[in-house]
Amino acid sequence: MRIFRPKRPVHCLESHRVYYGLIYAPVSGVFIDEALVMLMQAPHSYTREDVLEIQCHGGPAVTRRILEAVLACGAREADPGEFTRRAFLNGRIDLAQAEAVMELVTAATDLQRQAAIGALSGNMSRSIHGVREEVVDVLARIEAELDFPEDGLEFHSATALCRSISEKILHPIHALLASYDTRHIVRDGVRVVMAGRPNTGKSSLFNGILGTSRVLVSPVPGTTRDSIEENLDINGLLVTLVDTAGIRQETSDTIESMGMDIAQREMERANHLLVLIDCSLPLTHEDLHLLGSIHPGRPVTVVLNKIDLLKGPFAEPSCLQDGLNVLPVTAQIQAVLLEKGISEAVFLPVSAKTGFGLDRLKERIANAALSDRAVNCDFPIPTLRQRDILMKAAESFESAQDLLKNGKALEIVAIELRNGLSGLNEMLGLEANEDVLNRIFSRFCIGK
Repeated sequence: MRIFRPKRPVHCLESHRVYYGLIYAPVSGVFIDEALVMLMQAPHSYTREDVLEIQCHGGPAVTRRILEAVLACGAREADPGEFTRRAFLNGRIDLAQAEAVMELVTAATDLQRQAAIGALSGNMSRSIHGVREEVVDVLARIEAELDFPEDGLEFHSATALCRSISEKILHPIHALLASYDTRHIVRDGVRVVMAGRPNTGKSSLFNGILGTSRVLVSPVPGTTRDSIEENLDINGLLVTLVDTAGIRQETSDTIESMGMDIAQREMERANHLLVLIDCSLPLTHEDLHLLGSIHPGRPVTVVLNKIDLLKGPFAEPSCLQDGLNVLPVTAQIQAVLLEKGISEAVFLPVSAKTGFGLDRLKERIANAALSDRAVNCDFPIPTLRQRDILMKAAESFESAQDLLKNGKALEIVAIELRNGLSGLNEMLGLEANEDVLNRIFSRFCIGK
């Protein structure tokens, strides 16, 4: 109450009740702001500790002055992630849920938000707890026989234990690992790289997809000398769109050559490649050189740009909607891509100038990255850290299964099971050491 004066006199603040009043500097008594204050007593708070929340006007000067007043009263600034860390240490959430808080705070799309909410609600934790209970059950049966060897009792059969490990332990772990492989794109997004020879309209298309004039556009070939990227949300998918320098067969310009090297590296990094072709002109040697440099293994979309310049029957609406498959350049492009082992490239006609076809292009980007299973965020999606732990745990459980099949000593089988169990405990934070916690919570913003 040193800095807060309620409008109505009160002897003490009651828990979970909001009080309106004024905030003053503790030493000078200068009025700072009007605010709402709420006390949340343990254990009914985010951290399961006593928490006092001040809701003030959100200007930076106001919040800074109130923070100075609070610090002058003996408080200190929270470390990154300290509140969530306290919630974890006090048992309100486990480590998997704590990581989900960070994902929720940094979510840039609705799909990322859904995935984070699912993990925060405990769907990942429930899956791991279920597997953990099965591991403990198998260990209990093995250790019962190890503890009472003189009685000649058989608490298990190797076949039954192998079946339990396979069906109740390894199968759900492999499902989680498969979930990472197919759905991590929801969390990490997709990198879409635009490539083409100079003056095919890459920068104009880049601006058109973003809906803003992000890069300089000029009729002079070679305007873009470096790669430029921006993030955008397409149907809930985080897309990093990359505009690159035009690729020629050769150039005497050192700066342009450096830009072309960067463009080639970006093409190799791409999750999805957009190859721009000026369909108003015949294919050039530079077009063929670019097409010949594409490596398979990712979705490729051939963007037939500048359709607004087409004349005659090719400019008919029916032809445009059909993907301009009747154009002579289309057959040439398909032949070059087939030689590279790329047989499923999609051809889309667009006009960066008029905006024709941009919506279809965005749909193509999203559909190429997201399957029906990927869009469903109800099933747990491990983080990279969790995936690595699961892979190591799976190796231990597979080893235990092999040892059982080969009739090896139960003591060795139990060691492998405990190793795998330790990994599951680390994933939930039951055995996480200080270094692991520091690494996780250091990524949080101040105050969360």
